[in-house]
Amino acid sequence: MKKKLLILSLAVVMLALPMSAVLAKNDKFIYVSGEFPITYAGDLTIEQKGKSDTRILTYEFEAYWSGGITGAGTTEGFWVMIKYDPITYDLKQLIPQDLTVLSDPTIDGEEYEGDLIIGGSPTSWRIIGGTGELANVHGQGTKWSIDPFTIGYEGWIHFDA
Repeated sequence: MKKKLLILSLAVVMLALPMSAVLAKNDKFIYVSGEFPITYAGDLTIEQKGKSDTRILTYEFEAYWSGGITGAGTTEGFWVMIKYDPITYDLKQLIPQDLTVLSDPTIDGEEYEGDLIIGGSPTSWRIIGGTGELANVHGQGTKWSIDPFTIGYEGWIHFDA
């Protein structure tokens, strides 16, 4: 009997979750889209790991996001280049990641005090956290290359109540 009650309770919870997600999306989720340029800030290093042909490239850019998320700050990131050949630029695997910190950004036209911390790869972004008025923000979306020096983005942002 207890097992049937547990299964029934889980079924009710599982059915309620999608409905609550739809309701939350209609009330609290904010669609954002825009672009940001890739601007070199002067810090770029390539480090070889031991005697292997793996290299780690680290970089820092100035960040200027426009559109649904507007703000300035810095982007720091790294690329792990596995089996890298510096002559042909061939590699077996590339693992890129970056972390952007925007100070006092505007989201959907509203100004916020604090830092917005966004992590990402070449094809996606996700809000890692925030400070100040942005301590309860979440979000994620996609990124793509518009041209060699401009990245487009879109996705959804949500503020916890």
